[in-house]
Amino acid sequence: MSCFSGSPIYRDGNQSDVGELVQMWISPDYRGSSVSSDLLDGLFEWASLNGFSRIKAEVQKDNSRAIHFYHRYGFVPSNEEAFHSDSSIMLTKHVEQGSTQQSTTAP
Repeated sequence: MSCFSGSPIYRDGNQSDVGELVQMWISPDYRGSSVSSDLLDGLFEWASLNGFSRIKAEVQKDNSRAIHFYHRYGFVPSNEEAFHSDSSIMLTKHVEQGSTQQSTTAP
């Protein structure tokens, strides 16, 4: 069940059905647990109920742990240019409409 009381993502100004996850930070005490995937499960559930078809996330190229997590969750590299194109990559994932989207990662 989603517990968001506002918009957890930004709508793309050029594509209203595309959301951007601007930043997600997990305390070191909880990294490697299910907290990250639980947060994204809730975000994707919220996105499916609010007209989003795709979520994108810009990730620093040197943040291999985050890139690995997003890939395991189902994000794929996008052909969209990242805002910080010299130091970041853009990843994207389709939002499944009308169903609760579960992570593909193990805790």
